[in-house]
Amino acid sequence: MASSVVDNEKLVATATSNAPEIKPEPVDETIVNATVDRAPKTPKTPVKRKKGDGVASPGTPSKKAKGNGTGNTPGKQRDKVLKIAESADELSAHDQMLLSWKDEGKSWAVIKTEWERLTGNKPGGSTLPNRYARLKANLACVTPVDIPHMMSAETEAVEQIEAEIKELWAKKWARVGKIMEGKGAASYPAATIEKQFKKVKSAPVTTGADSPQQPADDEMADDA
Repeated sequence: MASSVVDNEKLVATATSNAPEIKPEPVDETIVNATVDRAPKTPKTPVKRKKGDGVASPGTPSKKAKGNGTGNTPGKQRDKVLKIAESADELSAHDQMLLSWKDEGKSWAVIKTEWERLTGNKPGGSTLPNRYARLKANLACVTPVDIPHMMSAETEAVEQIEAEIKELWAKKWARVGKIMEGKGAASYPAATIEKQFKKVKSAPVTTGADSPQQPADDEMADDA
């Protein structure tokens, strides 16, 4: 039994050693490259950015920051609307600086630099001069010691105006006479013009048959 097993193993070994060697066929690289080039490319799906994830989408330009934490945009700062005081109690620190420095004769360039430091705003060329003028107009007032003079002066002014009006009305008919002469009329006293005007003004207006008729030319010839 053992001898038969050994004989079989010898036969297998002999058959294996005498079998011809099989070599792999060479691969044509041209065919492989052509096959790879013709393969369809799968398009990439862009990744959308979700709000709040802090990750920008591929190919999407990143947005500039809207501020630097101080309320002003980076680079050129925006002008904030600053309320203009209507009274001395409403004056802010930057408006007090604007008034005092300008009254002291400092240049607008110096005032502008200090304004930017106090407010964080970069004003335009005419912003501060216009603001200064408006502040001056809003704060202008009569001193308390002159208030009584103001009140009495207003009363006297009204009396003077009323007297001037009466004087002008008294010269009315003399002026009417001069205008009449300019139109080619004769010269009349002012009292005569006033009396005649009132008489004509109060007379009833007549029209048609009630109006005085001019005599015919034949009657005028007979009278002659």
